[in-house]
Amino acid sequence: MSEIVVDAEAGTLQVSRSLLLALGNFSGGATGRGDPPSGASVKALRSAGMLGPTGLHDMLVPIAAAVADPLVRITFDHLGPGPVSESPGWITPDVTVLAVPGEDGLDEILSFGTSFLVARLAHLVELGPRPDAALLPGLLKAD
Repeated sequence: MSEIVVDAEAGTLQVSRSLLLALGNFSGGATGRGDPPSGASVKALRSAGMLGPTGLHDMLVPIAAAVADPLVRITFDHLGPGPVSESPGWITPDVTVLAVPGEDGLDEILSFGTSFLVARLAHLVELGPRPDAALLPGLLKAD
């Protein structure tokens, strides 16, 4: 199984949890305080076209920076239907990264502006509009 699956046309990224956590080591600068990237991580990113001679692909730079140096870390649990799964998240002032476990063992990576965090979480838990309150028999609705 591949550790990373990229579909540029669809704009999707799926990675193994270990590779996602290792991305912080590629961020460089003040945020790259971790261990040097492992050879397996380098190989997986190169084979997916996400690591070149000048560093990480532009698509991965904000994700790596958020994982390396988040302002806030969150974890939320998917409780059903299906098996319980844990999703980690990293929040910076500009970017939020959420890792949603998939059935194939890879995490679907959601990366978006932090101002959209509440809307994305509502979508993930399938929160919709509240139904209209039912009127009790005999009551009239007034404008």
